[in-house]
Amino acid sequence: MAGHKIMRIITSENQATMQKGVAEKDVKLGVVHARIAQQTAAYSKAGQATKMESYNRGWMDYIKKDVAVGEELAAKNVKFETKNKKANIAFQMKSKPAVSSTVKKNYE
Repeated sequence: MAGHKIMRIITSENQATMQKGVAEKDVKLGVVHARIAQQTAAYSKAGQATKMESYNRGWMDYIKKDVAVGEELAAKNVKFETKNKKANIAFQMKSKPAVSSTVKKNYE
């Protein structure tokens, strides 16, 4: 690359933080919900029901406690949680039809 110049163009500047509280305050809950749904589907597709359950439980507990603060975010989270539970039941019933009644009880 003799004689060539390499330039880096900065198209945007974003603020960053190392403070958890600041980051949680500005979170886009829809993005977090989409990621949870994607990862849940990936675990389900791979047949990792236990991992799927623990992943969901961990994230849902975290969101309820730290992220979905305020009426509007809490309402959005309840909607997502309902859909997420239904999806988890469907995934598990599809993979293990013989234990479908047990799976339903775990999520109710």
